[in-house]
Amino acid sequence: MNPQFHFLKPTHSIFMFFTALADAYSKVLMPLKGLTQKLRKSIVDRTTVLEHCLHRFEWEKSQEQARQKAEDEIEQERIEMAMIDWHDFVVVESINFADDEDEALPMPMTLEEVIRRSKVSTKDGDEEEIV
Repeated sequence: MNPQFHFLKPTHSIFMFFTALADAYSKVLMPLKGLTQKLRKSIVDRTTVLEHCLHRFEWEKSQEQARQKAEDEIEQERIEMAMIDWHDFVVVESINFADDEDEALPMPMTLEEVIRRSKVSTKDGDEEEIV
């Protein structure tokens, strides 16, 4: 490691910035294979460069429109929820269960029983009552 950068440790506040700079410099000094040739080619054919720029502009524009549409939908939903008068709702009917009504009901199933029943019903293709 270079002695002048010995103070940069992963916990230092500018470590990530320094790492990003080092990565950028390495990409400039050692470009990917074929990138230099592609850049030389694009210098000669400027219409291709302009076409790429136009496609990028259209893509960014469509992304911005999609983002704006999503934000508008969220805002519209928020406005609709704010318009609901939640205090306007009233209880129409209450259902009361007597204490002795639940005696005729079967015991609740355990998690293992639910899993076992779901496995059997998926294997057979139809649901069967398992005792």
